Amino acid sequence: MVFLITGTSLNFENTEKLSVGESKTLPKPAITYDWYNFTLPSELVPDVNINFTRDGSNVSFSMEDIINYAKYDNGTFELINYTIDKDGYHDIVGFNPIYLMELAGWYDVMNFTVNASDYSKQVNMTQLLFADGNFIKHPDTENETIIIIAWDGDWLANYDSGSYGDFYLWGENLAGNQKVRNINSIIYDDPWTVEFTLNGTTEAILNRNNATTSVTGNYTSYEWGYFDTDAGYGWDERECTGFTIASLLKHTSIGEQDYTLSFIAYDGYGENVQYTKEQIEQGFTGITINDPPVELLHQGRQAILMEISDDVPLGYARGPYQLITPGADKSNYIGGIVEIRIIIIPEENWIPGFQVQLLFIISIFAISALVMKSKKN
Repeated sequence: MVFLITGTSLNFENTEKLSVGESKTLPKPAITYDWYNFTLPSELVPDVNINFTRDGSNVSFSMEDIINYAKYDNGTFELINYTIDKDGYHDIVGFNPIYLMELAGWYDVMNFTVNASDYSKQVNMTQLLFADGNFIKHPDTENETIIIIAWDGDWLANYDSGSYGDFYLWGENLAGNQKVRNINSIIYDDPWTVEFTLNGTTEAILNRNNATTSVTGNYTSYEWGYFDTDAGYGWDERECTGFTIASLLKHTSIGEQDYTLSFIAYDGYGENVQYTKEQIEQGFTGITINDPPVELLHQGRQAILMEISDDVPLGYARGPYQLITPGADKSNYIGGIVEIRIIIIPEENWIPGFQVQLLFIISIFAISALVMKSKKN
């Protein structure tokens, strides 16, 4: 069984853009983002584009678009600067492709193909996420996977040494042949999937491409949130929209059996956290925060697999799918889920109702037979 969730697009109408065909010289003062402090090349921004294609639809970003999105006063995303070792040390500047994917409406991609002028390579989204501290607590590398636009103080498009083209995908988390030069387009291949496994066997797959919400389950929205004033984390009330976990489980063979669930993120988080049937269907009870303690009330709301928050798709910082467990503390709000692992609880010393009735009837017949035999004797 498979499912679909339709996504929406973010509104960036307020983001400043240069007019088509307009060329401007970027200001020479350094652009500062967090601890980064570097100056982009002073030459005119190259008139080059990178395309993002999904199901035949294309979104094109010029270099001017990218620079304007990253300008300090716009701050849609930040440019990244670090040093790499490739036949010597080189200073590079680039951007995280995840942000352009989200700008293009790609909130749910798992696999994508990077097309160069003469070859193509597929990349898995988790290769980008693992290397980026904005999306995971413990990145595998200090350097993000980026698309390089400047090399040793020159625009890559104008760089003389090496045929790197206009855009160059680079990352320590990528295989050697995935570091693609001369990029002209990135193509959406496969959606993010959430696999339902029951005692180790795959029973259902959730994604956004292959069914409708009407046949999937209870697609619901409610206001939910909290803020722990002592720990300093949590969130204020927000509208959470997604599927109730209980309704999704109806697409498996679990039936009325008792179970525990684990929600596994792409980085493995959640494997050791289990949820009971009662917690999934009725929310958590007894969880407290603050001093003096305040209980996080579930208000009778079921756990949901959230994909939209305040009318905006989660994207990759918390999603594309995140577990919302009303009444639980923040550690139970697992994002980036790729598997819902179902374990059936064995019914020890348990006799189903129909078996009890059958045993009762058999016992009555046995007693009656003994009584009749006794009378005959």
